[in-house]
Amino acid sequence: MIILQFLDSVFWGNPLSNYIWLGGILFFGIIFKRIISKLLSKLLFRLFKQFSGDSAAGTFVDLMIRPIELLILFCAIYLAVNQLDHPLNKPVFNRAPRVTQTVKQEAPTNNNTAKKTVLTPTAAAANSLNEFNAKAKENIAPAESKSIVTYADIIDKLFLFLVLGTFFWMLLRIIDFIAFVLMNKATESESKAGLQLIPFTRELVKILIGSLGFFVIMSAVFNLNVGLIVSGLGIGGLALALAGKETVENLFGAFTIFIDKPFIVGDNVNVGGVEGTVEKVGFRSTRIRTNEKSLVSMPNKRIVDNPMDNLTEKSLRRVKFNLGLDYSTSPAQMKAITSEIDTYLKNTPNVADDITVAFDSFGESALNIVISYFIEMIPNTEYVKLKEEIAYKILAIVNTNKAEIAFPTRKVLHETIDGSSSPQITPVD
Repeated sequence: MIILQFLDSVFWGNPLSNYIWLGGILFFGIIFKRIISKLLSKLLFRLFKQFSGDSAAGTFVDLMIRPIELLILFCAIYLAVNQLDHPLNKPVFNRAPRVTQTVKQEAPTNNNTAKKTVLTPTAAAANSLNEFNAKAKENIAPAESKSIVTYADIIDKLFLFLVLGTFFWMLLRIIDFIAFVLMNKATESESKAGLQLIPFTRELVKILIGSLGFFVIMSAVFNLNVGLIVSGLGIGGLALALAGKETVENLFGAFTIFIDKPFIVGDNVNVGGVEGTVEKVGFRSTRIRTNEKSLVSMPNKRIVDNPMDNLTEKSLRRVKFNLGLDYSTSPAQMKAITSEIDTYLKNTPNVADDITVAFDSFGESALNIVISYFIEMIPNTEYVKLKEEIAYKILAIVNTNKAEIAFPTRKVLHETIDGSSSPQITPVD
């Protein structure tokens, strides 16, 4: 009995038992929120188990544990605070709406022009009663009603705001998980189209869910008319479209890339003077990893407007250059060099049969041999190494035939006083 009386003791407007309930709920929520969130995450994963498999369970729990923890914490705080009567029942705002009365005046009638009607006594009495009731409804003002907002109302709105925000956060995390599973499947199946489309679709769906969450919160928490907001966005959207013209053009450029598919993620392209591998296609720009390992973000509009060379779609890469030999090289040496280079290229792996090695022209200071061949589509590192190997072999063939690589020279004639001359060859700077 004494304990019950002690628990019913009032401190700061609330019984002591209410404070005990408040502390117990907070303690339970803070201590067990991690355990409960893990349990709920695993239960929720069963909805996606058939879609993702058991291997993705850890990823799903890692994505969902934080928002579920916050949801449990918000619920615990809300339940704990609602154990108190004071000061939750205290008003914060106390407003009385302004009431106006309007009295409808009858228009004057002209006795001379008005038509006279003869009514029976019963009809006249009924007509008078109807007129009296109508005037009474027009002249009687509604009773004043006060709008009272308490601290409890504010806490309810805040709790609803946090719960809805956390709920839509959970939806965004679920979208991330679905995209993660689809990316893994696309990687296993080596689907480059999927690797390109999935990130773009994920961002698009997240934007739509975020927008939906914004309108739901505006309607449920702040009691705003969503229809008016959407209609207002029609004019505001037009203004934003005019202000962000380039952004809109880049967005439509992204859709054009996905529909037309001039390239997919992983392709090696050359567009606008930039050559590299496509890593990601976003709403505004496409990211290209160049051969220098730098990351270039190119606007989608520029990619759509400019000619693009998809190097991955090539079946062969052409290599063409001139080999300049010194003018002291004999015809026999020239024939031997061209023949050996041609034979070597025909026996080199990853080199196509379309090979040209021939004495082409007489240069200013060299005998030019044109060398042209095609290399099959191999990784860029292997491509560079193969070109290097071929260049070393050509240099070895030239040295084996005791020929020399030409360099720019100029022949200068020196004439002495007695009229004799002696030619000298000097290199050109």
